[in-house]
Amino acid sequence: MTKKQYMKILKSKNLELFLQNIPNLIKQTHLTRKEIHTIYILYKVLQEVTSQRYDNYSKILKKGKKKYIIKIDLDDGLDYYTFRTGIFQVFVQSEELAIRIFNTIDFNYSGKINIIVLLVILIYYRIS
Repeated sequence: MTKKQYMKILKSKNLELFLQNIPNLIKQTHLTRKEIHTIYILYKVLQEVTSQRYDNYSKILKKGKKKYIIKIDLDDGLDYYTFRTGIFQVFVQSEELAIRIFNTIDFNYSGKINIIVLLVILIYYRIS
């Protein structure tokens, strides 16, 4: 298999990562291509765990007598519980600190974090 064929397969499997411009990520993060793909795979696994925590990938919110159904998109990111239990560096922290870390990095207050934010977190823990 040639490098071009290998890259084509990776692109089809990791399209979201390729859209983030891998050479630029390598330059910004000082991670290797292998490390970036490994983190991306961890992210996708945790993202799948997040989505399966909700029945039929939807969540029912009750407000008084009304019920609201919110569809959970697989590409939404990681929720707090999956973030806390799925990343060892966060898991070993106290619950209060883990909540503060999550709330700090969830800059748009969506309750989910995406792959770029996860990369930044793991780079930070790698440095410290």
